[in-house]
Amino acid sequence: MENATKGLMIAGAVLIALVLVALGVFLVNQAQGMKGTVQGQFDDTTISIFNQKFEASEGTIQGPAVKTLLTNISQNNQQAINDGTEDAKGINLVYDNGTTIDGQTPKNTSPNAIIAIRAQINTGRSYLVSMSYKTSGPGSRLIDTITILPQ
Repeated sequence: MENATKGLMIAGAVLIALVLVALGVFLVNQAQGMKGTVQGQFDDTTISIFNQKFEASEGTIQGPAVKTLLTNISQNNQQAINDGTEDAKGINLVYDNGTTIDGQTPKNTSPNAIIAIRAQINTGRSYLVSMSYKTSGPGSRLIDTITILPQ
């Protein structure tokens, strides 16, 4: 009888070990799926949520709203740098008739340069904000460039 009890305990331990291994494999597979999303594979909901943060500012807005938008762009670009998702999530900024704020092409606009232009925004002035979207590659359909023109 004791041998049967010990055998059942060993079988139970093996069963528990198999369940834990299967759970580990499942979690690793889930983590791989999340890694794919971070690297630029976005579903429609993720795209919509990402774009909504910025699309609310599209059109003619006042200086304080522009400052908020620029802060959001800077934070987004810094997060994209930290995540290694600059190509997918990085937002280019063009200010004042196509001139870039740091003397480089819009794609190279850094978070610090965006904050520098934020200090120059006149809170009593209106600005026209427009957006263009990525059409291919990682993060297609995400906002690619935001243009801000003083009115």
